[in-house]
Amino acid sequence: MPPSERSQRLLSSLTMLLLALGLGVQPLCADPWIPAGDVATRSDLQLLADYGVIREPSQTWPRSWPEVARAVLDAPVDGLPNYVVVALARVRAAAEAAGKTTPLAARVSIAGAVHPTRLRTFEDSPRENAQAGISVTSFGDNYSARLNVTGALDPSDGQQIRLDGSYASVLAGNWSLTLGVQDRWFGPGNDGSLILSSNARPIPMLTLDRNYADPFESSWLSWIGPWRLSLGYGLLEGNRDFAHPHFISIRGSIRPFESLELGAARVAIWCGKDRPCSARALKDVLFGNESSLDDQKNPANQLAQLDFRWRLPRAWLPLAVYGSLVGEDSISPNGTPDIKDYLPSRRLGQIGVETWGAIGGGSVRMHAEFADTVCRYSVPDPDYDCAYEHHIYTDGYRYRGRVIGHALDGDGQSFSVGGTYVDDFGDPWSFTARSVEINIAGLSRGNTVSSDRRKLYNLEFSHRREIKIGTVELGVGYDHITEGNADDRLRANLRFSVDLF
Repeated sequence: MPPSERSQRLLSSLTMLLLALGLGVQPLCADPWIPAGDVATRSDLQLLADYGVIREPSQTWPRSWPEVARAVLDAPVDGLPNYVVVALARVRAAAEAAGKTTPLAARVSIAGAVHPTRLRTFEDSPRENAQAGISVTSFGDNYSARLNVTGALDPSDGQQIRLDGSYASVLAGNWSLTLGVQDRWFGPGNDGSLILSSNARPIPMLTLDRNYADPFESSWLSWIGPWRLSLGYGLLEGNRDFAHPHFISIRGSIRPFESLELGAARVAIWCGKDRPCSARALKDVLFGNESSLDDQKNPANQLAQLDFRWRLPRAWLPLAVYGSLVGEDSISPNGTPDIKDYLPSRRLGQIGVETWGAIGGGSVRMHAEFADTVCRYSVPDPDYDCAYEHHIYTDGYRYRGRVIGHALDGDGQSFSVGGTYVDDFGDPWSFTARSVEINIAGLSRGNTVSSDRRKLYNLEFSHRREIKIGTVELGVGYDHITEGNADDRLRANLRFSVDLF
């Protein structure tokens, strides 16, 4: 039986099963995390942050529901526009539901896609032609856990059974210690993150996250305002040049003013079979030391990011600008005394602007964003075959066939205009229009989108709706190829989820 026919039969069978199980069931699956990929909640939370209801840093995902709940449950509504009050009510209801301890909750879902997109944004969409899953969640006062098992038909990476979305987390004071396989997103970008996005499947990681971003009590440090810290240590796949290398992520963010958020992040791929894994090598990774002279002393493939989001003083139009600057590996030999030699070099850039307002009873957020993954910001001429590549870890900054950073992969440019409208029922409608150049010089040897130069115009539309028996998500897209060895492509995807109990 051809794969396409098997996919149709599988989706038909699972749809009938879900309809039978889900009749009359209302969605009520509690979870202490707000996952990366939820565009409606992200839009609502950013709206509340822009109006000062939420004062904590908001550009690191997943986010903690308890922190959001503390900010919104008793927040005053005086002086807030009506559409902000409506968004606040939605977030309050979701926070209250997420805060209820749940001995056991279960959800089943099916999803299918015709030509799944290779240019993933913040929005979660099906990765494969056909997939189905079940998740079981337990949530107590000091712990939370989820087992999420997904089966994929003819998967692109060969893994038919996946645990993506699973985790076990415990609270220790103001920290959450989590062992899991969760999508993570660093930075303010809407259509991509240069350093850590949900483009690749999530990496199995042990993470330590600050639950509440309370300011320091010390007068010496209180000026930085609310602050957040996230640490992660993970393991990559085995079929690489050096099997099972380790993955480190570090991100800190502060909000010294209500209008300004600043972030910094470091990531590294190090260790692995036949590579240095000593404590000294780890120290070199953490301090950013590298040797351009001796590969055995070069500890890691490293990237670093600085990012910001600044809400401009209100005039006739609410407006915010945001951006990210990422440096590939530093160029200094070990022991160099000059501090500038330890700064990341060969930089990638992203810049964007967004505005927001009301349409009818709902809220809308629009953005324009430019991203460039050619290493060009510290050299006279563009440095091709540089971004997300490494001369030792030759698989580059990738996991299971996808780049861990921006979906463009290396040597790409994207200009996009997009927006999300959350109607008065809380259902999001999203669109994105992009002009994209991929592998501009045809020299990005590991590019996972295209092995040769490609230029295209891309349109995306998606909608999610809560219905009586569950949640339906629909997406359509179109790629118009103007350069490159590929045909225009129409894409579509559908996901249906039901909470069982």
